[in-house]
This record gives sequence, structure tokens and C-alpha cells, in this order.
Amino acid sequence: GLRSFVAMQGFAMKTAGCVLHFLLVWPVASLHSSDPAGSSAVTTVVKLLEELKERVATDGKEEQKVYDKFACWCEKITQKKAAAITDAKAELLSLGTKTLELKGSIATYISEIKGLMEDIRKNEKSQATATSTRQKENAAFQAEKVELHQALTALEQAIVVLKDATSASMLRLHVDQRKASKAISLLHQIAQRLPKRLQPRAEHLTALNTASVSAGRYAPQSATIQGILQEMYSSFAKSLESITKDEAAAYRSYEDLMGTWKEELANLQEAVVKKEQAKAEAETMLADATQEFADTEAQLGTEIKFFDSAKGSCEAKTAEWSQRKALRTEELAGIAEALKILTDEDNKALFDRAIKPGFEMFLQLSSAESSKPLARARSALQNSARESHSLRLAALAASLQAAGRLGNAGHFDKVIEAIDTLMATLRDEEAEDDKKVVDCKEQFKNIASESQELEWKIENNEAKITKLGKSVEKAETEQGEAEAELEAAEKEIKDMKATRVEDNKNFLHAKTDDQKAIKLLEEAKTALTKFYANNSIPIDLMQSGGQRNVSDTAPEAKFSDKGSRKTESKGVVKILEVIIEDLKKEISNAVKAEEQDQLDYEDRLAASEKLVKELEKKITNLKESIALRKKEIDAEEASKKEHKGNLKDQQDTKKLITPGCEWFMKHQAVRREKRAQEMEGLQQAKDYLAGAGPPAALVQTPRVVTKERDTGLPGITFASVS
Repeated sequence: GLRSFVAMQGFAMKTAGCVLHFLLVWPVASLHSSDPAGSSAVTTVVKLLEELKERVATDGKEEQKVYDKFACWCEKITQKKAAAITDAKAELLSLGTKTLELKGSIATYISEIKGLMEDIRKNEKSQATATSTRQKENAAFQAEKVELHQALTALEQAIVVLKDATSASMLRLHVDQRKASKAISLLHQIAQRLPKRLQPRAEHLTALNTASVSAGRYAPQSATIQGILQEMYSSFAKSLESITKDEAAAYRSYEDLMGTWKEELANLQEAVVKKEQAKAEAETMLADATQEFADTEAQLGTEIKFFDSAKGSCEAKTAEWSQRKALRTEELAGIAEALKILTDEDNKALFDRAIKPGFEMFLQLSSAESSKPLARARSALQNSARESHSLRLAALAASLQAAGRLGNAGHFDKVIEAIDTLMATLRDEEAEDDKKVVDCKEQFKNIASESQELEWKIENNEAKITKLGKSVEKAETEQGEAEAELEAAEKEIKDMKATRVEDNKNFLHAKTDDQKAIKLLEEAKTALTKFYANNSIPIDLMQSGGQRNVSDTAPEAKFSDKGSRKTESKGVVKILEVIIEDLKKEISNAVKAEEQDQLDYEDRLAASEKLVKELEKKITNLKESIALRKKEIDAEEASKKEHKGNLKDQQDTKKLITPGCEWFMKHQAVRREKRAQEMEGLQQAKDYLAGAGPPAALVQTPRVVTKERDTGLPGITFASVS
């Protein structure tokens, strides 16, 4: 645009100088020429026309380059904006589909969460019901256990009393009838309180009802009663053991069931947490997609508006160039035709005959003529044209010169009208220059504002990318730590299981050894007591042998009694019984310790497995978070790339308009000064012509072509036809 305008200005100024030189110098120079007046004048005109033709052709070539550059820009910018519009529409379609998918996913998550919450409610209700039932069953068990313990205690007391009674009868001692009756009465009371399934047999109750101790002596049926009581004791003990086992089994079943439900509840709660997280992420993505859709939609509107504006400007400039090119072709054809006429040999002879000597009076006017309004007006125009290098004023002055040379007089209404038109054109050009400068400043301001905003967005993109990168690094570090902790936890579980298997193996081996030792000790005890049992020797009765004084008579050969060593045997048996009892206690304690170790193992294993699940969940969440952050980084990179592209567009636009705008702003004062000189000359001429004017038919109004303002994107102006 700048090169075109400068070429136009150069052409106008140089042409104006040549024409002025021709108008002002040629008549004087012709006085000193040896050639005929007509030949000299025509030769000068031909030279000027040839120079004008060359300059018009040069202007055409320069403006063709300007137009080609502008057309190239139009092609590139329309292709770029068309691609941006297509991409934006595709992005809107993708975002619309993504929005619908996310809304569907959110609705699905809400429905699934609702279903999971209902399952959790049912699970908790089932746990509460099972716990309530278990508590009732345990309360019933505890009540039965207390009753059985009381019954066993009463039986033990009754057995002890009757055993004492039996021993007393054998030794003929007095029997405590009151104590025996009280024990049997207590046994009756407890038996009545027992559940039906634990009640003693009917024959046992009948025997107890007929039992008595007569006159403090041993009753023969006492041994029978003791057997019944022993049988009842064994039955109650078995019942207690049975209900204890049933209670333990029920408790174990309850624990297993509760464990299953608790695991199910934990899975349901974990599923709810995951669904909530997924729902929250989907909602975040939906919000981002919605905002991105709105931003893309706004961007699409901007791109379409820019595309339409660029297309309209390009089409208008193309039409202007086509018209200017056609006019230049017509102008060159006119110049060529004029040269053909002026250089024709026959026409030259005619010019020599027609143009008379003395034509120098064209500029050298008499003092009388110079006092006329027409001469003063012409002089004012010539002076202004010389100072401002204005072709328009020179042409107007030439018109007045021709009218004066022909002796035309009168009012110059058409000339004054032409002056007014030219003055209006100058004012329009002044306003157009001012507006052009204002528009340039506004464009520079808008470009600076847009560039600053884009640079801020790029910095914001880079800051977000850095922040997200640090977040990814932190998450990856946490993931590595969690994976190491998970590996350690899994190894700990493996070692724990191996240790538990080894400990249980050692327990079973020790238990087997103890049981074998008890069996052997029992066999030894049986072998030791077998002799006394076979010979009906009570091992618990004391026998003492007396010593005899040695006399002179031969001793009698009397052997010891068969039960004389039963006391020593009793001690050995007692030791065996103590050892057996200790081994049984050792087994019992080992079993309890094994059970406790198993419970501790299960607790530690459950805690470790829970930790493993939590770590796996944490690792999964970290991986999802890392993937999401990387996706956000990609989005920020794409946004940054887009902003950089837009910033480059602004910089390219500024680079394109800067030469023309800077030229206008730099030469605005000079152009205003020259235009003021033109206005001053026109005003003086108008004032001089106010009282005189030739007939309208004799005045040729100079053709004034105004430049239309280009409202396209880059500033580009073609030279006017003058």
C-alpha cells in the first residue's frame, strides 16, 4: 500500500513539475529557438507525453506488484480462516458429542450410586438383624450355661455328701442327714429350672425322690444314687460341652457371615467412592467442555466475521484494481493516439502554419492585463501550484490562461464552481488523511491490546503447564513410594503366612508329642495299678507293720502282706497323675496360645491386606490423576499453540499495515501544509473571480477525481486517473 501511494505521489509531483515547466517555461524558451514556433511547441508536448506514457506504464508495473502481494495475502488469509472455521465447527461437533456423553455418564453414575447406597442400606440392615439374633442366641446360651453350671455344682455337692455318707457307713460313723437332704433338695430345684431338652430322665428323678438317709446310718440305695448322680453329672457336662461347641460354631458362623457382609459393605463403599470420584471428574470435564464449547463458539463467530470482512475487502480491492487497470489501459491508448497525431508529418506542417510567433505573450502579460481579476486569479493559482507542486492547480491555471488568451470576459461561474469543488475535495482529503491516521492509531492500539492479552494467555498457559508438570512429578513420586510400600506389604504378608504355617506345624508336632506321652503315662499308670485292682487291694488304705524284739528263739518265717508296698506305689501313681495333668494343662495352654496366635495372625493379615487394597486403590487413583493431568497439559499445549498462532497473525497484520500507516503519520503535517497552500491559492483565485466571469460555454472545468477510502484490512491505494 505504501509503495503504491509513494509511487502515486511521486508520479503526481513529477508530472506536475513537468507540466508547470511546460506551461511556464516553454513559451519563453520558444523565443530563443530557431525552429518554427509550432514545431517547437509540439515537439515539447510530444516529449512530455512520452515521459508521461513511460511513467504511467511504470506505475502500472509497480501497482501490479502491490496488487499481487495483496492478492497473495487474500488467498492465504482466507484459506487460513476457512480452515480455522472448519476446525472450529468440527471442534464444536466433537465438544457437543462429548458433552452429551458426559451428561449420560453423570446420569449413569447417579443411578449407580443410588443403587449402591440402597445395597449398603440393605447390607447394614442385614448386619443389624444378624447381630440382634446373635445377641439373643448368646443371651439364651449364657442363661443355659449358668443353669448347667449350677446343676453341676449341685451334683458335685450331692456326690461329695453321699460319698462321705458311704465312707461313714463303712466306718460306722455318724452321717449328716441334714446336709445330704439339702444337697438332694437343691438338685431337685435346679433340675426343674433346666430346659426340657436338658431335664434328667424320669427314672433318675424317681430314684432321687425315694432317696433318703435312715437314722443317720448308711442306706443301701446310696450307691445306686451315687451312680445316678454320676451319670447325671456326665450328662450335664456333655450338655454343657455340646451347647458350648454349638455356641462357638454359631459364633464362628456369625463371624464368617459378618466378615462376608463387612467385606461386601467395604466393596460397596469403595465402589461408591470410585463412582463419586468418577462423577466428580465427569462433572469437571463437563464444565470444562461446556466452557470450551462457549469459547470455541465465540471464536467461530470471530473467525467468520473476520473471514467475511477479509473476503469483502479482497473482492472490493480486486474490483478496484480491475477498474484501475482498465482505466490505465485506456489512458495509455489515449496517450498513444495523441502521440500518433502529434508526430504525424502532415500534422507537423499544419502546426507550423497555425501557431504564430509571439505566443510568448502566453505568460508575459501587460501591466494592464495583470490588473484584471482573471489575471490575478491565474497568478494566484500559478504561485500556489508552484509552491505546492499541485497538478490540479496548474491545470486550473492553464484553463484560466487559455480563457484569457482568447479574450473571454465576464463572470466565471463554472470556474468558481470548479474551485469550490476542488476546495471541497481538498477538505475531504484532509478529513480522509486525519481519519486514516486515527484508524492506524486505533489499529495499532487494538493490535497492541490483543497481543498483550495473547502474551498473557501464553504466559498463563506456560504457568499452568509448569504447575501441572510439578503435580505430575509429585504424583509419580507418590506412586513410586506407594508401589514400594505395596511391594513391602505383599512381602510381609508372604512372610507372615510362611511363619504362621511353620508355627502351626511346630504346635501340632508338640501337641502330638504331648498326647503320645500322656498315652504312655496312662499305660504305665494302668500297669502299676493293675496288680492292686486284680487282688482287691485298696491302694488308698494305709497299712503299718510293727517291729518285733529279737529273741533267742528262731524267728518265724512270715512274709509281708501282698499290699505292704501299696503306699510307695500310690506315690508313683500320684506322680504319674501329676505329670499327666501337667501335660494336659500344657496341651490346653498350647491350644489356647495357638488360638490366640491364630487370631493375632488373622488380625495382622487382615490389616496388611487392607493396607494392600488401600495402596492398590491409591496407586490406581494416582495413575488416573497422572493421566488426567497429562491430558490437561496436552490441552494447555494446544491452547498455547493456538494463542501463539493468533499472536503471529496480529504481528503479521501489524507488519503489513505499518509501512503505510507510518508514511501517513510521518507526512501528515507536510500534506496538510501543501493542501493549505492549495486552499489559499484557490481562495484567492475565487476572490479575484468574484466580480468577473466568462460565458459558461468558454470555460473548461478541470476533471477532479477523488480517491475513495479503502476500508479493507491492509491499506492499499491505486493512483487516480488525472
